[in-house]
Amino acid sequence: MATYPLKLTPRDTKYTLRFVWEWPIRLTHWVTAASLVALFTTGLYIASPFFTSNGEPYQHFVMGRFRQVHFVAGYALLFSFILRGYWFLRGNKYSRSGVPLIWRASWWRNLREQTAEYAGLVPGPLRLGHNSLAGLSYVLFIGGLGCLQI
Repeated sequence: MATYPLKLTPRDTKYTLRFVWEWPIRLTHWVTAASLVALFTTGLYIASPFFTSNGEPYQHFVMGRFRQVHFVAGYALLFSFILRGYWFLRGNKYSRSGVPLIWRASWWRNLREQTAEYAGLVPGPLRLGHNSLAGLSYVLFIGGLGCLQI
């Protein structure tokens, strides 16, 4: 019986290259991340502007520019969600991995095992794609809050 953590040498393991995330998934990930950063920073400025302009407002477009960036980032987030939803249906099996299948007992078992693994109680196996806990948090926080914001 092996103890945790396993002491493996390069001779003991056989690694293979696996392509998991397709380019649309990677694109939507980075577009979502960038748009959330832009929405957060411009939203802070819109809520409490700290730049003041001298002279007449028609000569300066500071608040308008911040709002413009905010709206462009919002549309980028919207189109990223649309592309991600489309690729959920068209992509490989990893594009659908981790979807909360709450009606299956195996999903709940995987959720318990993953929670115990993250808590450091048991060692876990190597998984490709999202596990149940990651899929649940992705759907709740990114999907749910994203739809609410959009």
